[in-house]
Formats: sequence, C-alpha cells, structure tokens
Amino acid sequence: MDIISQLQEQVNQIAGLTFNTFGTLQRDAPSARLSQNYPEPPPNPTEDAASFPEQPKQMSVALVKAAKQ
Repeated sequence: MDIISQLQEQVNQIAGLTFNTFGTLQRDAPSARLSQNYPEPPPNPTEDAASFPEQPKQMSVALVKAAKQ
C-alpha cells in the first residue's frame, strides 16, 4: 500500500472516530434546563448512565492515538 493510501485510511479512521464521538456525546449528554419558564427536563433513560463520565475519556484517547499514528 502506498503512502497516499495509508494517509487516506488514517484520515478516514480519524473522521469516523470524531463523528462517533460527537454523536455519542450528543446522544448521551444529560439534559439542561434552558429557561425557568420550562419544566425540568426528564432524566436520560440510558442503561449505562454511570459510565457516561468515562466515555468521553475513552473516546478522546482513541482520537489522540489515531492522530499520533
């Protein structure tokens, strides 16, 4: 495999990791109250609510690892 193909594969991997990271953070982030005029947002019904703080760390490690390669 030539150097250009390797570079394209790595860029595609970084783009995929970034896309999945942002999508997961958007999906799993806790709801925020925008104004006092609205009722309190319902809690996020995820089964791994306890692992949410750990997910961004794991995803950022994967992104940094892919970028260093």
